[in-house]
Amino acid sequence: MKKFILGLVLGGLLSISTAAYATNSLEVLLFPVHFLINGQSKQVTNGYTVFNYNGNAYVPIRFIAENMAAEVVYDEAYNRVRIQQSTAKFDELTLAPSPLVTYEKKSKNGGLWKQEVPLLQGSGCWMGCADFIPLADLAKVFDYQPIPVLQKSSLVIQYPKGMEPDSIKVLKLVGNEKEENLVRNKYEELNSEKGRLVFTDEPGIYTLVIRSTWDQLERSASYVFVVEIK
Repeated sequence: MKKFILGLVLGGLLSISTAAYATNSLEVLLFPVHFLINGQSKQVTNGYTVFNYNGNAYVPIRFIAENMAAEVVYDEAYNRVRIQQSTAKFDELTLAPSPLVTYEKKSKNGGLWKQEVPLLQGSGCWMGCADFIPLADLAKVFDYQPIPVLQKSSLVIQYPKGMEPDSIKVLKLVGNEKEENLVRNKYEELNSEKGRLVFTDEPGIYTLVIRSTWDQLERSASYVFVVEIK
């Protein structure tokens, strides 16, 4: 049996044509919808199906959760579904996923101490675009106090699951250079592997920039912070 659904409202006016399936207890309609989750287009993969029943959309919880940086586990002993959301933050202006940046220091007895590093949002484009003053000036404008770190300690950059950029670069401000009548900030790329940076510079205060790009989506985000290596 085939049916046509016109004017169904679900986050906007939709018009769809779909097949109806009858069960022993209720009749549902296949709902061929696609998703935009945190700015990224997601297609329902094989094995997952979206239904419409009485004007409500029923979506596979695992598909949604896994695309929202969450873990889904079925607890058979208690007949319950457990959803564990991981940390996910977003820029207020561009709605880009923000990284969690932590400073790690090991104690003499082998214990690990972690501190979240506050970030200043720089220019970038995601759902919208934001363009700020030169990155090197952000710390001065906001009177950013340097984070004290030790030589050979680590900085870890983590993005929410499923929202990882294609490229993450950590840049260090090393001065400026003249280009015709303009003065541009000059940066040096630091060696960071899999989102981990080890502080190897001499003691001093350094302005650092994290630049992330999602090449296939033509999107980017940048963040500024300052450290004092001791």
